[in-house]
Amino acid sequence: DLSDSDELRCVNLMCEHVGERCACRLALWFHRHEFPRMRTLILRGNDLRTVPEPICQLQNLIELDLSNNRLEEIPESFARLSNLEKLDLRGNMKIRNKIPNFIFALPNLKQFDYDQ
Repeated sequence: DLSDSDELRCVNLMCEHVGERCACRLALWFHRHEFPRMRTLILRGNDLRTVPEPICQLQNLIELDLSNNRLEEIPESFARLSNLEKLDLRGNMKIRNKIPNFIFALPNLKQFDYDQ
């Protein structure tokens, strides 16, 4: 049972409907399960274009790696990740110059890696 895990690393998130990598399977999976102990989530290199909304509900998340994806925006719900200490957004060229201010206002954020 993964709901007791405190770390999760996802690779090769292929969508069975269109044969491309996408966030729909991940979002559905997070929606169907609860992860009260999740502290580290690594989604590096999955060609994600969006951040699945359920990820922003992981209140105990301390480390989130979304590097080397194709993110087009950071949702405002990201501001709910108040315990986040480490965030990696490097390699997401579409958001390179569009980092929202609420990211910098996360109260516990100690390490933020992104392309300037």
